[in-house]
Amino acid sequence: MILALIIVFVIGGTFFFLWQDEHEKRIEAEKQIKDLKRQLKRGQKQGQKQRKATKDSSGFATIEKSEGTHGYEIKKPQPQVSKPLLDQEKLAELQMQTRASQDMLAEIFDQEEETSTEAITRSDDERMLDMLRRLFDKEVWTRAEIAELAGPEVMIGSLLEQINDYSCSKIDDIVVEEDDDKIYVAIEYKEHLI
Repeated sequence: MILALIIVFVIGGTFFFLWQDEHEKRIEAEKQIKDLKRQLKRGQKQGQKQRKATKDSSGFATIEKSEGTHGYEIKKPQPQVSKPLLDQEKLAELQMQTRASQDMLAEIFDQEEETSTEAITRSDDERMLDMLRRLFDKEVWTRAEIAELAGPEVMIGSLLEQINDYSCSKIDDIVVEEDDDKIYVAIEYKEHLI
């Protein structure tokens, strides 16, 4: 019962504060509308006075009130001579320099990529073959034993997958098979793979 009263009190208080906030916003909006109406009336009074518009140098048409008449005269804009924004010769030169730079950088990156890819592939293959030679020492290994042999920087799952990819490419069969924590090695393939 007390919880229900607290909830009703909180909800009622929330609605009261929301209503009060909306009421204050409505009063503020009404004040702004009144101020705008006053400014509009002042602007209309000033607009009734006779004055000339200043000429516009931006090229737009200007409207001037002719003295002694009841109408307005619209004057056409004066044509302006436009200057070219870009120097075509300079632009062509910059484009040629950009192409030359891009070609030079492309050659450098291609050479670096080939070199680093070959180095990585060779070292990965050597590491994998070395590990495969070690695995042929016995038929059953634990993951911990293989992790100790491979070192901390080698991911065991990736290494075993690489070994099986290699064996599939050579003998169309896998060499290592995982079963929980045990890893079984088909040592009968040793002479075909090493």
